[in-house]
Amino acid sequence: MLSLVIVSAAIILGIVGASNCHFLKYDNNSAQPFSGLEAPFRGTFEGHVGVFSYDVMRAVNDTSLTSTCVGYRSTIGHSNYAVITAAQFCAVFAPLIGFFGLMVSFVDTCLCRFCCSFLISSALYLAACGVQAGVFSLYAEPDFW
Repeated sequence: MLSLVIVSAAIILGIVGASNCHFLKYDNNSAQPFSGLEAPFRGTFEGHVGVFSYDVMRAVNDTSLTSTCVGYRSTIGHSNYAVITAAQFCAVFAPLIGFFGLMVSFVDTCLCRFCCSFLISSALYLAACGVQAGVFSLYAEPDFW
């Protein structure tokens, strides 16, 4: 039963982490903005990149440090950065796979038990963990280094 609580907490934390726009921070202390960034990050000095939203803290035409999270133009699929699209798919599918594993564990615990029945839920949890790790593909984009 403890494993059901832990998996439920992991699913909730995965969703909360994906909805935050402060997943990755980039900053530039020089007088010129980053040269290789595409829209919506073009002409910016400092900001945060999230899975489904972003915020720009300092841009060329704006010196204020107050910022708010802004969603990307499309919900899933970012035309300029493939790693953001990959992270979005991983952030959506990992909690779904974990939820299916949770349901299999619940059915296994409450309704039926057969030899090696825990292997199905264990495989789903392992798959969800692997897919969730794909969210960190945002760090693979050299433009944000």
